[in-house]
Amino acid sequence: MGGADGLELHGPELSLPGVLKDVLLEAIDLQIRSGSVSALKWLLSEAQRQLVPSEQLSLCAGLVARCDLNELRALVKGHPLVRLFEMSDERLPGMRI
Repeated sequence: MGGADGLELHGPELSLPGVLKDVLLEAIDLQIRSGSVSALKWLLSEAQRQLVPSEQLSLCAGLVARCDLNELRALVKGHPLVRLFEMSDERLPGMRI
């Protein structure tokens, strides 16, 4: 049986449950370019539901700069493979919506 060991998601965060419904989060490195705190909370909750050990969840997500850093620190505490990066919510010249 073959499968992917990584997944990069693009699109609205509302599609996360449908896209990931048959995905074992422990088996992949998930990358979300434009995430949100609510998407991060859902992913952490889904990993817990799947009984993924916190040290095994591998996730990289971009979040807008206006996030509450204290809340983020509390959310990812104990998840050493969860990486977050800052996404600007400003349009750059030449960017299309």
